[in-house]
Amino acid sequence: MFDMIDRAYYERRAREEIEKAENCLDPVARRTHLIMAERYRQQVRELSGDREEA
Repeated sequence: MFDMIDRAYYERRAREEIEKAENCLDPVARRTHLIMAERYRQQVRELSGDREEA
């Protein structure tokens, strides 16, 4: 059960970071938000058991 809660949390945080990147004008800040979103997505993959590397 906690895995589902954690997974939902990380998915939400990833979406929030992507939204921040879309609304950001500074290229460095945009890149930072996208990197953070990717880290949250990695957490989601680890929690769901998918460890495939794209």
